[in-house]
Amino acid sequence: MNCRTAQSQLSAFADGELTGAQMMRLNHHLSECPTCQSELDMVLEVKFALASLQVVAPRPELKDRLLSAIEAEQARKTVRVHPAASFFATAAAAAALVFVFLQVQRTQISVNSSSATPGAQLNIPRDQATMVADDPFSTSAPVYLASQRGE
Repeated sequence: MNCRTAQSQLSAFADGELTGAQMMRLNHHLSECPTCQSELDMVLEVKFALASLQVVAPRPELKDRLLSAIEAEQARKTVRVHPAASFFATAAAAAALVFVFLQVQRTQISVNSSSATPGAQLNIPRDQATMVADDPFSTSAPVYLASQRGE
C-alpha cells in the first residue's frame, strides 16, 4: 500500500468502517510509515476534539428566520406576468389560429355545384393544380388553371 491510499483511508479506519483485509493492510503500512502514522494521530485528535464539543441548541427564532428567508427567495425567483403581456399572448395565439384556419380554407379544393357533369371547373390553387395536372396516375379530366381560362 502506498501513502496516498493509506491517507485516503485514515478517517474510515478511525471510525471502524474498513473491512478486515483493508484494516490489516493499513495497519501493516502504518507500522512501517511514520508519516502516515503521524497523519492518523492527527485525524484521531481532531475526531476526539469534535466528539468532546458540547451540543448547542439553536435559538427558537432560527426556524422562523430560515423559513422567511426561503419564502423571500422563492418569491424573488417567481416570474410575475403583467396582465397586458397575458392579453397580448392570448391575442397572438388567436391570430395564429385564425391564420391557420384561413390557410386551410384557402388550400382546400372547392368544387362547383355542377361537379357531376363532364367539364366541371375546379377552383384549385396554382401549386396544387400543377401537382394534379402532372400526376401520371390521375384518371380525372385535365385541370385548367385560372390563368389558362382567361380569368
